[in-house]
Amino acid sequence: MSSTEKPSPRKRSGSSRSRGRRKPARKRAKAKRSAKGFGLVWFLLGLLAGAVAVWVVVPPRPVPSPLPTPVPSPSPVPSPLPSPSPTPRVEGVLYLIIDDAGYSLDQVAPFLSLPFPLTVSVLPGLPLSKEVALKVQEAGKTLFLHLPMEPEGDEDPGPGALYVSMSWNEIEKVIAEDLASVPGVQGVNNHMGSRFTKDPLRMEWILSILAAGGLLFVDSRTTAESVVRETALRLGVPVMERDVFLDNEQTEAYVEQAFMHAVQIARRRGRAVAIGHVWTRVLPGVLDRMADRARNEGVILGDILEVLERR
Repeated sequence: MSSTEKPSPRKRSGSSRSRGRRKPARKRAKAKRSAKGFGLVWFLLGLLAGAVAVWVVVPPRPVPSPLPTPVPSPSPVPSPLPSPSPTPRVEGVLYLIIDDAGYSLDQVAPFLSLPFPLTVSVLPGLPLSKEVALKVQEAGKTLFLHLPMEPEGDEDPGPGALYVSMSWNEIEKVIAEDLASVPGVQGVNNHMGSRFTKDPLRMEWILSILAAGGLLFVDSRTTAESVVRETALRLGVPVMERDVFLDNEQTEAYVEQAFMHAVQIARRRGRAVAIGHVWTRVLPGVLDRMADRARNEGVILGDILEVLERR
């Protein structure tokens, strides 16, 4: 058959049937592919839904922020220590004596609690003389015998007094009894005695007796005519003299003024003696308040027995 000849109709129809039979196969393949595609889509959607559910139920842990790098804080600059207040230079010592103790424990108690040295002078022959003397020593204060002596006029100096009419033996006996009445004394000062302390002979006897017992005598100077100082110089025994009475008036203003007067004497002379009395109610409080002021003035409160130790 030449190339120009047309194929016979049989062959064409056979070919057409052959092509007609393949079309359903392609449809089935396409349908299968579509089914597989839908299945894959639903599978992926299921995975996504499960992941979302897990994320909702168990949310992912937050990623911790990186810790900041610590920046070293600068070392604090130490504050300069405050300069201590300069301690006032000690220019003098003030010795305090509290007279007329022995009548009452309540009277003497406020003085025994004061936080500085002082002397309590106890009268002899009183119902509470020994008990008060014991309390004074227990408190660590210095104990004196407040020795009664004859005054000018007719005022009674009290039990255990010395008179200018007495002999040596009588004076010696009375002093021994007075010391026994106030056991443990470390010194003596006179109660009244404006007449007795003017008598050179009697004062010589007394100072000799006391010096033999190692006791310091303090002249209360109840008279400007006292001969105690010159007598002591002649005998070579230590004595002290009162410079200020603190409570000639029992008011705070007077006591403060008298105290500062004593402080100025101590600054000027190096030492001073101030005498007060247990019956002045304002005295303990004023002394407690004024002690620091005296220190600021360069004057400390001291134990009068230092006079003996310095000899």
